[in-house]
Amino acid sequence: MEAGLHHPGTAKSGGFRLVLRYVADVACMAGIAQKLGVLCVAGVVAAGAAGGVGLWTQAQPRAAGRDRRNLDAASSLLNHLDTRESELKVDAYRAWLIRA
Repeated sequence: MEAGLHHPGTAKSGGFRLVLRYVADVACMAGIAQKLGVLCVAGVVAAGAAGGVGLWTQAQPRAAGRDRRNLDAASSLLNHLDTRESELKVDAYRAWLIRA
């Protein structure tokens, strides 16, 4: 650490407190321009994160809709096959009755 930033007893209180104390000391020595710059960067990062989450959540309904369409198509195909199977069973039963 730089000279003048060390506070006695902070090393005993834990690393996180030491880091917070160091950040506070650096913030006190920083000028207005640096503080505003850090604030702007934090705002841009927060806005970017919110935008990324928004885009990600918009992709979820599209994927769910695509899955729903695929399941509906499979369901209609199975219904068609089931109907066709029933027709074949009726045809076989008729053929058996006619032959008997």
